[in-house]
Amino acid sequence: MDALDLPNLHARSFALARWKLREWLFDLGDEPPEHWSRSRAILIIAFAWATWLYRLVLFLGIAILVYHFFVKLVGIFLFFVEILWFVAKPLASELAVWRTLWPRIVLRSRSRRAAVWSALLCIILLLPLPSRISVSAVLKPQESWPIYVPAGARIEAMPFKHGDWVPAGQTLMQLYVPELASRAKTLKLRLDQQRYLAETSAFNDDLRKRWMVSEQTALATQAELQGVQAEQHQYAPAAPFGGQFLLADPDLTVGQWIGKKDNLALLVHQSSPWRVETWLDEDDVARVRVGQSAKFLTDGPTSPIVDLKVISVDKDAARVLPRRELASLLGGHVMTRERSGQLIPERAVYRVTLEVLQMPDELKQLTWRGQLIIHANWQSPIARYARQMLMVLVREIGF
Repeated sequence: MDALDLPNLHARSFALARWKLREWLFDLGDEPPEHWSRSRAILIIAFAWATWLYRLVLFLGIAILVYHFFVKLVGIFLFFVEILWFVAKPLASELAVWRTLWPRIVLRSRSRRAAVWSALLCIILLLPLPSRISVSAVLKPQESWPIYVPAGARIEAMPFKHGDWVPAGQTLMQLYVPELASRAKTLKLRLDQQRYLAETSAFNDDLRKRWMVSEQTALATQAELQGVQAEQHQYAPAAPFGGQFLLADPDLTVGQWIGKKDNLALLVHQSSPWRVETWLDEDDVARVRVGQSAKFLTDGPTSPIVDLKVISVDKDAARVLPRRELASLLGGHVMTRERSGQLIPERAVYRVTLEVLQMPDELKQLTWRGQLIIHANWQSPIARYARQMLMVLVREIGF
């Protein structure tokens, strides 16, 4: 008011803005409540709209604060009082003015056009339309056997190359762990010494008295050696079934050191079908049904389109995300937080599995991450937001 030298700025600007709104919608031809220059009128109307928007945000914020900081029942009551008094009442008063002007409104052609456009907008918002869900996903064989390193090790031998066929029972890779090799050597020397003492105790009175102790010590050392050898056996993984040997890094060579829990390779069963897996939140999974079609494209620059079909949708939410590459921190779509080395989804997510109808040959050499597009159920544009509002309402009014 001081800057523009306009007393009662709020009341005068609101009256002018309401008049302009009616003219835009209905073209009634009424005289404005006050006559201003074009630039001054635009400024005053803009101020009125900005004030309305500010008050709407402010009153909604106050209503939410009142709801959260009071006893829940009182908070709900005060929330509705705020909404009714500061938001609904001004709207109702304007609608009452429209009701008195209704005989004139229905005669105006612009009013009819506004009604038609409003009806079309409502139809567009309420009419179910084809919808798609676009998320990250993983393309992988259904039956496979990953090869990991339990601890840091060095590659001693690689009998098979990337893409080779491996018969069942064959050693896929030989790894060397210096600590285990040193322990095994020490235990063997100790076991040989204890066995020698046990065998020669019959020729010495002092050793004969300690014969039972030497025998028990030799058995304990042998058991410890067998444990180390069993642990070494983990560093010489054998194929549990015949399949294709796929290296995680085709450049792996003999003599290279591998870190703890590094993924070395994948053994894929020859007749294993390929699947696509993803995890969807509650809003998206509600629109997915078994039998729906989908398409998958890898993250590479040139990728063939893989045709898919939904074959299963989990009913229970996943507690952890088993596919780290789908986490948002690694470029995926699932929001997660890390706890105890596991990725915990921020929202409830459900696994969706899709069948590959025809697997391209150029994609059979690796597991792929890419973009999945599911042709989901038809849905109106406003249905998702209405469902979210209803979920929040049901959750918050529960006692």
